[in-house]
Amino acid sequence: MLEWLALALTDAELREPWVENAASTLSVMILENQNNALDGGALYHAVHGLYIYRARAFGVAGPAG
Repeated sequence: MLEWLALALTDAELREPWVENAASTLSVMILENQNNALDGGALYHAVHGLYIYRARAFGVAGPAG
């Protein structure tokens, strides 16, 4: 869902606390499950949503570093 929201929301909406909380919670969920088997498709869409969110919210594209 974050994937679609990150594409569809305006810049102002993207910076709303509930969107920031969703991105943060999703990141924590991924980290907490790093040793568990996850569905590849769902994981791809979750990470892609975070990727788009990061690029739009912070102007950063590509791997962190």
